[in-house]
Amino acid sequence: MGRWCCTIFSRLRCWRPSSLWGWGRGRAIEQRVAYISRYHLVETRFCEYNVRMGTQPWTADEDRLLGTMSDRDVARRLGRATGTIYKRRRKLRLAPFRPCERLWQRTEEALLGTMPDRKLARRLKRSVQSVAKRRRARHIPILHPKKHRWTPADDKLLSERPDAQVAMLLGISRLAVKHRRRRLGIGRPGKQSVRPSPWRPEEDALLGMASDRELARRLGRTISSVRQRRIQLGRQTPCHHWTPEADALLGKMPDQAAAQRLGRTVVAVTTRRRRLGIPAAASKIKARPRCA
Repeated sequence: MGRWCCTIFSRLRCWRPSSLWGWGRGRAIEQRVAYISRYHLVETRFCEYNVRMGTQPWTADEDRLLGTMSDRDVARRLGRATGTIYKRRRKLRLAPFRPCERLWQRTEEALLGTMPDRKLARRLKRSVQSVAKRRRARHIPILHPKKHRWTPADDKLLSERPDAQVAMLLGISRLAVKHRRRRLGIGRPGKQSVRPSPWRPEEDALLGMASDRELARRLGRTISSVRQRRIQLGRQTPCHHWTPEADALLGKMPDQAAAQRLGRTVVAVTTRRRRLGIPAAASKIKARPRCA
C-alpha cells in the first residue's frame, strides 16, 4: 500500500465534491478539477485496498489475536475491516472479548455439580446464571439432593403438628410437607379432613338435571366439586340450552323484557341475540310533552 494507509483514506474520504462547489468565485476551475480527480483516485484505491485485505489469507499470528481484544481494536491493528474480523472470529468459534468477565479457575470448575448452583454462586461470589451456564458447558449434571423417604412415624406427624414444624423436624421444605399431606388426604391439626367422598352412580345421574348450586345443596357437596364432576362427564346445565322457542322471542321485545320472561340475565339475552345477528327491538319510549 505504501503511503496509502487507512488513516489517509479516512481523512481524504471526508472530502466530497458537494463541498468543493461552495468555493468562492476567485478560485480557479483547474484547482476544483484537481481535487475532484484526487477524490476519485482515493475512492478507487480504497476499494482496491478493501478487496485485497478481504481476500488476504489469515496467518496463525492474526488468528491468535482474535478474542484477546475487541474486534474494533483487532481491525485497527491488522488493517482489516471490523466485519471481516467478526466473521473470522465466529468461524473459529471464539468468544468475544469481555474484560469485565471473570475467568474460571480450575479449582472453581472442580466444585461444579458438588452442591446446588445457588449455594455455589454464593461461595464463589458469582451469579446463579453464570454458574449454571458454566456447568452446562462442561456437561456436568445438576446436583439432586436425596429425596426424603417418608415413614409411618413421619406421616403421623402430619396430623399432629403444623407444616412448618414438620418441615423443621424432618429437614425438608414446607412445600414437600404440603404435597405429602394432600396426597394422603390428611387435614391440618384441628381441622376436619378435606378428602371428598367418591361419587355414586345415582349422584352422577342427577348431574345436568338441575343447576350446580341446587345439586350441591341437595347432595351436600361444594359447588366447585359438582361443577368439576359435571364437566368431567361432559354434561351441561339446563340453563345453557337455548330452545327454538326462546330464540323466537329475541328481537321481538326489549332484552330486559325477554330476560325476565325467560329467566335469564340481560347480558345472556343480548349475547345470544348478537350471535344470531338479530337486531334489537325498538324500545317504546313516550315522548315528553313540549312546554308551550
